[in-house]
Amino acid sequence: MKIVQVGLGFWGRGWMQILAGSDDVQLVAVVDNDESARAWAVGSGAVNAGMVFASLSECLSRVTDVDSVLITVPPSAHLDVALEAIENGLACLVEKPLAPTLDEAATIVSEADRKNCVVMAAQNYRFKRAAATVAWLVNERKAVGAVERVSVRFGAAPSFTGFRLSMDEPLIVDMAIHHFDLMRAVLGVEPTEVYAHSFNPSWSPFQGNACANVEFRCAAGATINYQGSWCERGPLTSWDGSWTIEGDRGCVTWIANRVKFYAHYIDDSVYLDGAIERNGNEMDVPLRELQFEERRGTLHEFASAVAEKRIPVCSGRDNLNTLAMVFGAVKSHRAGGLVPL
Repeated sequence: MKIVQVGLGFWGRGWMQILAGSDDVQLVAVVDNDESARAWAVGSGAVNAGMVFASLSECLSRVTDVDSVLITVPPSAHLDVALEAIENGLACLVEKPLAPTLDEAATIVSEADRKNCVVMAAQNYRFKRAAATVAWLVNERKAVGAVERVSVRFGAAPSFTGFRLSMDEPLIVDMAIHHFDLMRAVLGVEPTEVYAHSFNPSWSPFQGNACANVEFRCAAGATINYQGSWCERGPLTSWDGSWTIEGDRGCVTWIANRVKFYAHYIDDSVYLDGAIERNGNEMDVPLRELQFEERRGTLHEFASAVAEKRIPVCSGRDNLNTLAMVFGAVKSHRAGGLVPL
């Protein structure tokens, strides 16, 4: 599958190297409106000067054999780039968030449906071994039974430049979106209500709110408590966060890429395939193997879905549910109360 990448910022440059080394796609052009970014692309050796353009329009007027587009520009430009790509009949892999508003994301999805184009959100955290292991335990193995109580803590202190520093809600919109999407994927739930409070500590390098406390309530009865910080001063977590998932049959913890199961019934501990007993009801659960992980897993799923003419995992339409959680949390904070999703 032949692909054009639009956007060569901090995250986009890593993506370009992945595309250039992939067996799933052939990188045929890159686009960025910044001259220094275009010079960097040529200097990297991954593309030559004839493959670099200042706009998608210019690119498509010169490079006609294209199947798809990877969109890694800042979120404010996602709608315009995606609509241009879709109008040209191209499948789109779009970095999260799919769009900066739910209405814009819905527009992308509806236009893709109209043109019969695949649109997929790059929710790469789904394509990790630990996430796949927890999803298997909770959704397929039903290890904890009915999920009722979940807590997720995320703490990091990255050094960023660029658009994230000036976002109103950088933690919720640009980072917690991963964790909210994982809630849907690994727990098998769709939250129906949210209560959120976001804030920005005095030491934060962000202009907007770098911390948030969020509670999701689900129709089946589960309550999910999320605590996140992008200017953490205490112990850091992995990028996945630290999870505790409790149900009527037991508990799963997912911390620093280690997955453990705590069985309430002896039969569950004796017959949990592949688990290693430690102390009492504590069982180590080996991580499931994946052929491709992270962004490579995302790209492989996208290319496979386009080739097989099927709906991908993290399709644009599915991702509207994740975005509803994100923008619902923002709305709750601003309203100061519980918001239906």
